[in-house]
Amino acid sequence: MNEINIEYEYIVYKTTNLITNKIYVGVHRTVKGVTDSYIGCGVKGNGKKSKGFPAAVKKYGRKNFKRETLFTYPDTKEGEKA
Repeated sequence: MNEINIEYEYIVYKTTNLITNKIYVGVHRTVKGVTDSYIGCGVKGNGKKSKGFPAAVKKYGRKNFKRETLFTYPDTKEGEKA
């Protein structure tokens, strides 16, 4: 039986609305070294919630948001607290 060992990490990221220049800063657990489509507040695609950041994604469109990784931390209890 082949075991797949997937490593995770925490990232601190900044998502910028390219139209309004408003920013959202958050923390996300992801597969180490993989850039996923997560941009914040539970939004992976076009945003379906109706308040705050998800509403902005729905209003302006996913393509008008850019996520940047600011810091990375290991997937440990210490990394989770960082």
